[in-house]
Amino acid sequence: MIFTESHAGSEIESHFHDWYEFGYMIEGEQDFTIKNEKFEIGVGDFLMVNSMDMHGRVNKTDCEKYTLLVNDQFIKRLVPEIDLKNLHCNTTTIQSAEEYYLYKKIIETYLRCVEVFLYEDKNKEIVVRALLMILFYQMSLLDNARTSDFSQPSNLVESYIADEIVGFIKLNYHLGITINDIAQHFNYSDAYISKLIKERTGLTFLQFLNELRLRHAVFEITYTNKKLVEICYDSGFGNSKSFINTFKAKHGVTPKDYRANLKNELANKKPSTK
Repeated sequence: MIFTESHAGSEIESHFHDWYEFGYMIEGEQDFTIKNEKFEIGVGDFLMVNSMDMHGRVNKTDCEKYTLLVNDQFIKRLVPEIDLKNLHCNTTTIQSAEEYYLYKKIIETYLRCVEVFLYEDKNKEIVVRALLMILFYQMSLLDNARTSDFSQPSNLVESYIADEIVGFIKLNYHLGITINDIAQHFNYSDAYISKLIKERTGLTFLQFLNELRLRHAVFEITYTNKKLVEICYDSGFGNSKSFINTFKAKHGVTPKDYRANLKNELANKKPSTK
């Protein structure tokens, strides 16, 4: 892992090596050339140079950059299942929202790699190997995204994105989130988010959201002494009326009656003292 600071006008002539090169731009702008094709890269851009590909760059401004070099034989041993020749990773060539989202995940993994390199740890090598495996898996998803028909709900990339969306809802259902909040978070349309949730869960967004909230409410009603109004808001419902109506539609009784029934059942199960 190399951190470089270079001045405007600085140039590295075209060259090649038997390492895979991953670059992430922290500050500045560069004209980067790979096999005679020029790319203008700036802050936040990430790109991969394949082993033995001719490449070079010229700084348009002062630049700061993280570069990771990985031996090609090491990668082939690490991820033998992945065809490295087909991998292409360059944020300047993004053509869809799906690719954009996958790149966000790739960059998150790469920056985690950078963090590991910055700190001395006896287990550093193990963590780096694991992160590199994740990185190449994510890049293989990116390759699939370019060749898959996104109108097919069962394709691998949509399945991956749907899992991420469902996981996000599970973590945030108690915060009063809306479909628009999720769409903005993942940079997709409301309609696309709704479609993925339906395909992944078999429920509409609101049905799935309420299911999670009701599960939380039932747990708290059963195992805590919290007031019902606290449980209402802790579970993510906007008001008591919505909580009561949704709960009754699912369980056939109000939250108050549900708790009372539980207490009666518990009392009836207690052994007689006579």
